[in-house]
Amino acid sequence: MLNEETWTKAWRCIWENQPVAITLPPDVQQMVAAMLASGRYESEEEVLRNALRALVEQDEDLDAVREALSEWKDGDPGVPLAEAFEAIRSRADAKGTT
Repeated sequence: MLNEETWTKAWRCIWENQPVAITLPPDVQQMVAAMLASGRYESEEEVLRNALRALVEQDEDLDAVREALSEWKDGDPGVPLAEAFEAIRSRADAKGTT
């Protein structure tokens, strides 16, 4: 598996639009090849770019959940359920996943 330093360098190069060469382990190469074969992605770069963006989004979501959990533990009653579902629907609509 790629270590954190390698991912950080790759991410920085992608955002700075600089090329970077990395060697992927065989299992990751197979996943990338399968994604390309699906026709959903046009290049290895597109697969990696989308994967990294998804990781960033996942980290942001986890941070938000941790913060909400901490607030709940501190006695914050949170958001009414109907409001929470509406926020989820709005986010899904914005992503085009509904």
